[in-house]
This record gives sequence, structure tokens and C-alpha cells, in this order.
Amino acid sequence: MDYSKAVNECIARNYDRLSVLLPKGQKAVLKQHAQSMGMSVNALINRLVRQELSRKAD
Repeated sequence: MDYSKAVNECIARNYDRLSVLLPKGQKAVLKQHAQSMGMSVNALINRLVRQELSRKAD
């Protein structure tokens, strides 16, 4: 098995994928904001979702 196939299989086993549609131009704004916080867009979105879900559970 080649490396990329192994990586893709690992991701498929351990993660859920989510596609997000943003208004044109917002992707760049989101990316810049994440970078200003020293984070990737994925890390920022994960953090925001966890915060929201945690707040809803309280």
C-alpha cells in the first residue's frame, strides 16, 4: 500500500469530514484570522465548534 493511500484510510477511520460553504471572500478572511491567532483554519473551526457545544451543554 502506498503512503498516501494509508494516510487517507487512517483519516477515514478516525475523522469525520465536513464541507462548509462561505460567501465569496470569507475564506480568505477566516484564513487570515486563524493565522493571526497562530492556528490553522481547521484548528480554529474545531475550537469554535467545541466551545459552542460546550456552552450548549451547560
